[in-house]
Formats: sequence, structure tokens, C-alpha cells
Amino acid sequence: MRFYIDQSIKIEQTSRPSILALANGTTCTVIVSGLTKRRLQQDFRRIGMPRIFVLRTFASCVTLLLYRASLSYPPSIIIDDEYPGNEAILKSMITEMWKQVSFGSPILDFKRIGKKSRAHHVAYQTAIKGLRPNFVLGYREVRSLALPNQKRSLNA
Repeated sequence: MRFYIDQSIKIEQTSRPSILALANGTTCTVIVSGLTKRRLQQDFRRIGMPRIFVLRTFASCVTLLLYRASLSYPPSIIIDDEYPGNEAILKSMITEMWKQVSFGSPILDFKRIGKKSRAHHVAYQTAIKGLRPNFVLGYREVRSLALPNQKRSLNA
């Protein structure tokens, strides 16, 4: 089965929460607060890697969304092309992070999914407070995947 992922409010907009939504027959949304994103951005600056903050944080949020959605594997995932030109590195990051939380590997592709997709609608409705997110991603949870060489724990 093919699932679609869209983001509302980009990771680099650290003053507002970001929502990632997965949709097809089922829907699942995760939200990461602006405070969490700012703390992660500071962590990446502290270790001298500020340029990969956005990509690693986005990849970890996608990974956690897939993990929380509890899909039958291997699912086929189409991710909205939020960061053009970075598809290969994002795919590599998500695959690396996925191996830390589960077995197998989702089949990933990046395309423009458009404003008419269900994933876009769910992400947008969650962003404007029409829908509640299924999961709130905490700082330690995202950090455990986003920062290189960190202790891995999804229960923290």
C-alpha cells in the first residue's frame, strides 16, 4: 500500500510547531514544538553542524511518524518534496534512522504531492488547530535520532 507524507510549517521555522502527516486509508500526525526545534538547532550549532539541523530533524520526524503509525511493512512511502535537491541524503538518513527503531526498511520516494492530497489536508487542518495530532514528539525523542552518535531511546 502507498502512503503519503506532507509537512505543514517547515522545520526551519523554529517559532512555530511543525506537523507531519501520513495519509492514505489511515492517517497519523505528529507535532514537534518550536521550542524543541530551537533546542535541537542549538545542539547542532554546539557540535559544529548547523547546516544539517533541518535535514536530520526532518528525517527523524519522518522516521518517528512511520514508527508511530505502525504500518504493515514494507510500506511504500511518498514524501512531499519539501527540500528539493536533498532527496538522496534524506532517504539515506531516514533509512539509517529506521534501522535504529525497527527492522526492514520502508520504500521511500520524493514527489510533489500537491494541496489536494489527504496528507496535505490533514497536516494543514492540524496546523490550524482543526485536528489534534496523534503524537507529540519530545525533545529527547527527536534528539536521540537527529543528533549523530547519540544514545538511542524512544522511551526517553
